[in-house]
Order: sequence, then C-alpha cells, then structure tokens
Amino acid sequence: IVIPEGKGGRPEIIHLTPRCELNNEGHLFTNSRGKPWTKSALTTLALRLSKKCGLRFTFYSLRHTFATAAIQGGMDSLVVARLMNNTNTKMLNTIYFHADAAFLEAQAASLATPEVEL
Repeated sequence: IVIPEGKGGRPEIIHLTPRCELNNEGHLFTNSRGKPWTKSALTTLALRLSKKCGLRFTFYSLRHTFATAAIQGGMDSLVVARLMNNTNTKMLNTIYFHADAAFLEAQAASLATPEVEL
C-alpha cells in the first residue's frame, strides 16, 4: 500500500503479508457495509479487545510490539526501521525497541570470548 503523503510529507509504503486482502477500493479494514473503518471505530475496537483479553493496548502500540519481536527474532534493525517507514534506526532504537533482560543477557552471552594465553 502506498500512502502518497505520510508522516513528514513523504510517501509511505506499507508492506502487507500475502494473507492480507484489500477490498475493491483498496481498504484493508472495512465494516459490514464495506466502508473503511474510521479512527474512532478502530479505537473502540481496541478498547473492546483490551477488556476482553485483559491486556491494555492500542493499535499504535502494536508498532512497538512488532519492532521488539522483529529485532529479537533476528531481523536487521535497518530493515525493521525501513518497514516502519523510518529513514534510519535512531527512532527505532530509542522509541520502539523494548529489550527485556533475557534478550540482553542472551546477546551478551553470544559474544565470542577470546582466549587469552598467559
């Protein structure tokens, strides 16, 4: 999906998985009448789902979840940044990525320890 004028006035490209289907008018989220969902309808849906599953979230917070899962899954941070329509990794590393202690410990343990001969 291409959004001609996204954030910062530059075009944004949204990459979808093959399982995503757009309707005939190019909309991903539509109501029962085939009309695109409004921002308030999506917000209401997120609130209902939050209450139902017992987890508080918004659709925007899923950006943080995606970034963290992608990096912890081994995806290159520059690729993640580009998929999120960021021009570099600064925003990704300072705002979106939330490393937990286990991930940090695993990364530290993965460093090769040079053998030192005395």
